Amino acid sequence: MKITVKNVKISPAASEETLCFEAVVYLDGKEAFLARNEGRGGCNRYIGDRKLVEQADAYARSLPERMEQGISYQPDLDTLVDDAISRWELEKQARAILKTAAIAVDGQILTFKCASTHPDFRPHVAKSHPNATILNDLPFDEVVAVIGRPGSSVQ
Repeated sequence: MKITVKNVKISPAASEETLCFEAVVYLDGKEAFLARNEGRGGCNRYIGDRKLVEQADAYARSLPERMEQGISYQPDLDTLVDDAISRWELEKQARAILKTAAIAVDGQILTFKCASTHPDFRPHVAKSHPNATILNDLPFDEVVAVIGRPGSSVQ
């Protein structure tokens, strides 16, 4: 089962302990239900077809345990929705970065105030950053993966 989100609305100012958001959840590409979190540390709330919510949660709980920072835990629907929102945020950031020329070098994402097709861009990168990867040349999913790597920062 593939869980994705669309129509995401994030309220950073209302986020206290957890992310305050609202999003439409899609299961295998089909609109399924609405997910909300008030941003005060509680679990997500799901509004819509209870059967679909239960199916998605059962799927999440059937996945192998995860390990983060030395702690093992069983994923649930909140975990997968949070993952989908994180992915949505990275994709949004990637689309914005790719509107300009962008490179990845030494864990940093550098953007330039020109298009990647500008005649001076590639010679400049070859001279100034010979080990850089030109993000504009990568498939979109790879750009998202580069941006999402731990320690990556956008300059």
